[in-house]
Parts: sequence; structure tokens; C-alpha cells
Amino acid sequence: MLLKEIAEIIFSFPDKGVDLTADWIYPAFLQEENVITEIKTEYEFKTNPSCKIETGDIIIKRIQPQFVNYISEKMDAYIGQNLVIVRASNRIDSKYLAYLLERDLSKLYKDTAGAILTAINRKCFDEFDVGGLPPIEKQKAIGELWWLEKERKKLYQQLLIKEKQQLEYRLKNLVK
Repeated sequence: MLLKEIAEIIFSFPDKGVDLTADWIYPAFLQEENVITEIKTEYEFKTNPSCKIETGDIIIKRIQPQFVNYISEKMDAYIGQNLVIVRASNRIDSKYLAYLLERDLSKLYKDTAGAILTAINRKCFDEFDVGGLPPIEKQKAIGELWWLEKERKKLYQQLLIKEKQQLEYRLKNLVK
């Protein structure tokens, strides 16, 4: 089964022009483990309703993607240039689709051999083969396991940062 048959694929090409102030997410703000480092408020681009982020959306960088970002909670923001939203239909669980896309991300590169900066085009997304779909209950279970592992890694990183801060604080107080 092809991706275009089970999901909406939205490329963002915002037009310049003064619009209402809106929040934007750019490729540089997307990190692994579903981390979005910042959201930038701007008014220099016209907003496109189809590029507004919805819960359950999968965001992928067009240029050299190495991971996907799954949107698990409501955000009032739009995607900027060189980002793609993959929005699952009711035939596939969105977390399961995010898992498949991340697992087989290299399949998106099939038409980019020899390119210095690999940019994924619409044809690559449309022809991405997701294979046969298991029952929705199994999709949900696999998607949830993928998601929980992402969350575990994110929380573990936060724990490491807090432990480092705590150690530095204790050492600082011992030296006084």
C-alpha cells in the first residue's frame, strides 16, 4: 500500500507577505525524540490553513531527514519552508505510521542518489510503500510502543541533565 493512499501529504511553501502574527516551526527547531526546541512568532509569511499543525501529525524535514517528529498535543503553529506534514487517514493509526516512516526513512531517498543535499520530493512520499496493514488494534499497540520508547528516551535525557545540575550544585557547596 502506498503512503498517498492512506495519508495526506502536505508540503509547506509559505508565501511572503504581511499576515496576522503566527507561530512557525522551522527545520532547525526539530530534534530527535520528538523534541521541538522553539517556536518562532512572525508576521512576514501568509498562513496556509492546510499547513497548520494538528494533533497526530507527523512532521518530516525535506532536506536530509533522519527522524520524524510526531505531534502528540495541540499546537497553535504552522510548518515553515522545507517541512512536510504527513497526516494519517482513518485507515491507519498515526503513531504506527510515524513508526513506519522513521523505520524506513531511507526508502524516501530512492530518487536522490548523487545529490549533495538530499531533498525528498513529492514523488518519493507518494510512492513510499508502507506494505500491508495489520489490524488497527495491532497498529495501535505497535505505535504506542514506539511512542513510549521515544518518551522514555526524552525523559531519560532530562533526568541526566537534572542529575548533572544536582552534582554540580553539591560540588559547588562542598568547595565553599
